[in-house]
Amino acid sequence: MKELVMAGALTLATAILVAPAPGDDLSEATELLCSSSWATVCTADEVCESGPPWSWNIPQFVKVDLQTKTLSITEASGENRTTPADGRPAIPRQSQKTQA
Repeated sequence: MKELVMAGALTLATAILVAPAPGDDLSEATELLCSSSWATVCTADEVCESGPPWSWNIPQFVKVDLQTKTLSITEASGENRTTPADGRPAIPRQSQKTQA
């Protein structure tokens, strides 16, 4: 009986620990501040490397402006880097020809 109680308590504790937590309501947000601790960078010839973002000069913080659809870095970085976030890849993928 004691083992059954312990198993029940362990199951309940596990369910509480892995239950999804509610997130903030961002439906009316106009800007997001994002940070990454790991990045994967792929070249045009499809060679990919993973590692810390600063290895490829990726800033620690990126500001996403949802109204102007731009990505930029924070003023604290001392740089002025902005790019459009319109859904197109920065490096266009080369189309692969199919052989008949």
